[in-house]
Amino acid sequence: MDVVVGEKISEISKLIDGIKKKSRNIGAIIAFIGVVREKSRGRRVSRLYYEAQENIAREVLGKLIAQIREKYGLIDVAVEHRTGYADIGEEVLHIVCASEHRSEAIAAIEELIDRVKIEAPIWKKEITTTGEYWVREREPPRLRVVIDGSEVPLNPFVQKIISKTILAMLSTLRNVSLKGDERVVVKVFSSGKNNSGGTGEKE
Repeated sequence: MDVVVGEKISEISKLIDGIKKKSRNIGAIIAFIGVVREKSRGRRVSRLYYEAQENIAREVLGKLIAQIREKYGLIDVAVEHRTGYADIGEEVLHIVCASEHRSEAIAAIEELIDRVKIEAPIWKKEITTTGEYWVREREPPRLRVVIDGSEVPLNPFVQKIISKTILAMLSTLRNVSLKGDERVVVKVFSSGKNNSGGTGEKE
């Protein structure tokens, strides 16, 4: 387990190589790289500034990683977050999850990204062409519906009804224990096959 909060973070390739050596049972490594982008909330960003209570942030991230690692049965996890100023195109957040199979690592890294932004005592200021603004990260929605990579906007009433229905269905399954605060993510992928009913061959 690797946790870094400071002005310098590791190169992502070195971070992955280090984790890869931890176990011969690793079958999947999923990495997330957070990069400073030029546009945000309709403003043109010049650079970002991150401020943190570094010791407390490391402690919070350590506990969070331990929870995620146990929850998804991961082999290893690393989270590194920069502080100070960062220019457009620079990397500010690295998260790496290693597991036996890809499904656990993919699910874990999605949850980690959301929770690191919300729970860690790390604050972001956007320095733009119109001024400087501290940014408060929003809680992720209770329900997300993603079709072929594009999120479908849902009004709060629909979110509430669908998420409650799905959780009620899941609660009837064996070996499924729900606490009542779960988020629901529905992903739909097209098969890519020809669905016209014909052979797909030209006459």
